[in-house]
Amino acid sequence: MIMPKQFLKSSFVSITTVLAFTTLIWYAAAVYLNSAVLIDKYERHKVEWDFSKLVDDSWSMDRPIMPAPHQIVFDLNKSIFQQKISSKRSLVYHGWVTISSTMVGFAMGAILGILLAVGIVHVSTLNKSVLPWIIASQTIPILAIAPMIIVVLGAIGVTGLLPKAIISAYLCFFPIAIGLVKGLRSPNPMHLDLLKTYNATKSQFFWKLRWPASTPFLFASFKVSIAISLVGAIVGELPAGARAGLGARLLTGSYYGQTVQIWSALVVASLLAGTLVYLMTVLERRVQKKNGGSGMKKSAILNLIFSIGFVIQLLFSRDWMFHGEGTLWYALQPLLASVLIIFRPTLIKSMSGIFMISLLIASGCLATLNSVHSAEPGTLSWGIWLYVVTLLGLIWQVMGLWSGVDTRLNKKTAVAINLLVPVLFGGMLLYLWEMFTVGFKVPQVLLPPPSLIGIAFANSLEILWADFQQTFMKAVLAGFFLGSGSGFVVAVLVDKIPFLQRGLLPLGNLASALPIVGVAPIMVMWFGFDWQSKAAVVMMMTFFPMLVNTLTGLKSTGRMELDLMRSYAADYWQMLIKVRLPNALPFIFNALKINSTLALIGAIVAEFFGTPIVGMGFRISTEIGRMNVDVVWASITVAALSGSLFYALLAFLERQFTGWHPSFRVS
Repeated sequence: MIMPKQFLKSSFVSITTVLAFTTLIWYAAAVYLNSAVLIDKYERHKVEWDFSKLVDDSWSMDRPIMPAPHQIVFDLNKSIFQQKISSKRSLVYHGWVTISSTMVGFAMGAILGILLAVGIVHVSTLNKSVLPWIIASQTIPILAIAPMIIVVLGAIGVTGLLPKAIISAYLCFFPIAIGLVKGLRSPNPMHLDLLKTYNATKSQFFWKLRWPASTPFLFASFKVSIAISLVGAIVGELPAGARAGLGARLLTGSYYGQTVQIWSALVVASLLAGTLVYLMTVLERRVQKKNGGSGMKKSAILNLIFSIGFVIQLLFSRDWMFHGEGTLWYALQPLLASVLIIFRPTLIKSMSGIFMISLLIASGCLATLNSVHSAEPGTLSWGIWLYVVTLLGLIWQVMGLWSGVDTRLNKKTAVAINLLVPVLFGGMLLYLWEMFTVGFKVPQVLLPPPSLIGIAFANSLEILWADFQQTFMKAVLAGFFLGSGSGFVVAVLVDKIPFLQRGLLPLGNLASALPIVGVAPIMVMWFGFDWQSKAAVVMMMTFFPMLVNTLTGLKSTGRMELDLMRSYAADYWQMLIKVRLPNALPFIFNALKINSTLALIGAIVAEFFGTPIVGMGFRISTEIGRMNVDVVWASITVAALSGSLFYALLAFLERQFTGWHPSFRVS
């Protein structure tokens, strides 16, 4: 009697059962979706038919709306086992091309995400300035910037694997950065205090405490990111006109209406994603098993360098400063700021002093902007760019001064500073953008300056508001709550029922990397052109991150807490509600924050494949065709603002519900 029980509990039986049930539903769905086309064909040709004929024809159509499972199996056999690996008709060949870009992009994204996370945790300036803009960057739809990346890199001779890898890295670094930031801030305060009593160095703090504590968050993010990296590689193959890769396979299938080919490529992408996620899970298990007064002096030196730089430019490159009335006076004020910091160091110890220094630096920015806008083409000297470089160093230092303001005793001041620092950083980026595009006369078709984008934004408020309502208020919110909610429910069921854990979780891993460009047209065919099809795409994108993070959070509860609840005769649901779910809330909110950006990207990209004449994705695709790049960037601005505010709301709720977590410990 032992062997049958072990057999029933095996993963093979669980996976087979779930797979068989899914196959039956798939066959039924193929009949339902293909029947309308077939019935219309029967009526036009006056063909007698019954339900049996309808079923047979639904499962054997050349170009079905939804192919039957055996059609995909036959195509996979033809494309994998009956072709040479080196053949361009082989899915092995196309899969290898895509997986190469995926792994390179994931490596680049992982390195970038880890470096950003370490910097954000240890450098307050990065924490307050860079993090909000990293979040905002993820609200930009990848299909909008992928062609730009391909064109720009192609112009400098960079083609092939690297552009696709960069797109993958752009998509996958964000979950890693967000997850690792949470993980590095998660050590118990008692443990931090204990290391302080041992006079531990920053390096010892990091490697002996913060890094081991972050591994659950890091690997949860790795699983999400490696799947997203595959999606990025596939998306990167579309605008490049690639002839190899799963993206190219999807594109050719779409051009020629080869639905079976599209689904075969999707299945291969899912299998690759499932394999990558599984390998990451194995790596996670292996790692878990294996681990069982001088500041003012530096400031003075730095500002002395800034002052020398300004003086040199005043002596040898003055011509640019005389473009426009009062430019010279404004240009001298950053020099004054630098001198004041050197000889009046007490000035920067008060908020009013830092504010005055900030105004003096802003005057220098206005001077350079006035010069580039008023100068004739070719009349600007190299001195203005030296001035800008020196000015950027001074701006960065002032952001550090704002970040170092003690706000522990005043919550209102803390809120103001937390808003001011990212605004300053964003202003610096916009300043560089304006200087670069106007100073170097970049064609507006390629990259318009922020000033023109602002004008387009103001002139298109009604249109942009309607787009916001269609995309964000309807598709994003509906898909976000459905996807996150279903991911949470499935995670609880998987945790409760081991049979589902063995059978359902592998299928969830397979579905995690279904590319948007492949799924969106199918959702449009199923649910129509309105927001419902976009919500379905968003639901699919947000399901997996919530599933992975919730499962990780439920498993993170300590044995002592569980043993204590068992000693009180608590059942599963009591332990879940009173101990395990509260302990999993940091992971759940981590998934919600990741999903807030994925939802917006998914909805916008899905609108590229069919929507009413409204929506952010529709606006971007339409206006880029009309070469109205300023309107495109105005739509991107709306997406960035809405995504950032949504993320901020979730971060606020996270602090309210998980304020006890060590990541919120005031250092």
